[in-house]
Amino acid sequence: MYIDQAILVFLYYLLKTFFPRYQETEIFDGTSFTPGPRLPVGTYFHCTAEVEPGRVLVAGGRGDPDRAYVMDVDTGEFTDLPSMPSSKTNGIACGVVPSPNGGTDYVVAGGGDGVEIYNTVLGTWRPGTLLPEAIQYPAYLPYGDSFIVFGGFDSSGTDPIETVYLYNIDRGTWDIIAELRIGREDFGYAYVSEENLDC
Repeated sequence: MYIDQAILVFLYYLLKTFFPRYQETEIFDGTSFTPGPRLPVGTYFHCTAEVEPGRVLVAGGRGDPDRAYVMDVDTGEFTDLPSMPSSKTNGIACGVVPSPNGGTDYVVAGGGDGVEIYNTVLGTWRPGTLLPEAIQYPAYLPYGDSFIVFGGFDSSGTDPIETVYLYNIDRGTWDIIAELRIGREDFGYAYVSEENLDC
């Protein structure tokens, strides 16, 4: 009975303090951080990508793995998209790219090898071309008109990945564009514009 009570207290603590903390957002205005819109559900291991200035795609994660929505940073309003066909929990990547069929595609990849694509004109999800390998907790950055996915763990959850994949907009496939010198996971990364590089 004591163990049961301890578990109940622990679960209550998680629900009371842990998940609400993951609903908080902060906005940096160039000088300081201020509280941003509160997410509908506490989540982590999700992905985000800018849809347009002031609007951000939020998808998947441990809090609500099938959910995707667009957050308006200025108004605090959330626009729900249809539920994703498959759950995305184990660290995923998002990209917002022009669609060959018109409109914009929101690409959600990783947490395995599955890929889901939402088209803004059709208002529906479709399956995308699988990643060449299962990837968990990858890094991702905008790259040209598209985005790259790199690093993270393979399907074993222990072996870091060296490959850098570029989402090919025209073909809807994944191109290998580079290899990291060593596989990396849980690492910091940043985009530096070409004009700031002195090579």
